[in-house]
Amino acid sequence: MRSSFSADTTETIAALQVERWRVMTAPEKLELVRVMTRGVLRLEREGLRLREPTLSEKEVMRRIAARRIGEDLACRFYGASRAEG
Repeated sequence: MRSSFSADTTETIAALQVERWRVMTAPEKLELVRVMTRGVLRLEREGLRLREPTLSEKEVMRRIAARRIGEDLACRFYGASRAEG
């Protein structure tokens, strides 16, 4: 039987991972989430930069924000996109 944890993770390893999460303190879990979130943001930024290397940093962040919170809120915070004027 394959783990529903991940396609490339065995049942044994998945169980060990879950057990580790169970014994982590709240600050340890928070730090893990912080590090993982920063990693995801870094990958997302680099992906946009590879596809569109001429974007300003502000436009990169606006596009990431638009994916997460919607275009309207992202434009309120970062301003309209370059394409919109």
